Amino acid sequence: MQCVTTQMSQAGLANLDRGSQATRYFVGSHGLEQRTAYNLSSMYTPGEGESLKLSILCMKTGFSQYLEKDELLRMPGVDMPKRCKPTSYLYQYATLRFSLGPIVDNCESVACTLLDALDEAHIDPV
Repeated sequence: MQCVTTQMSQAGLANLDRGSQATRYFVGSHGLEQRTAYNLSSMYTPGEGESLKLSILCMKTGFSQYLEKDELLRMPGVDMPKRCKPTSYLYQYATLRFSLGPIVDNCESVACTLLDALDEAHIDPV
């Protein structure tokens, strides 16, 4: 259960970020809203048996300024944010399955499988 609750914390959001297009952007400004949602349920899979399914959603909206990570790496010291329309958004979603894994050193283990992922970075320039 610890691996599930870890993914339902800031660590899980960081994991979601690591493989995401959204990490290319640093967003901010007055009005920035970040919504995070989790859904935990049980599921049965032939061959796997009973397991837990965790869906994680993170959406950032309402921002009107952003920085691009790639630009910052190419031109150190240039940190002027670009303007964008407040219709811009960053969307990240993943569904994970947690099931019993093999016995390791006489202890049970947990296997985590990525079932689904969606990632969208939509920046509307001004």
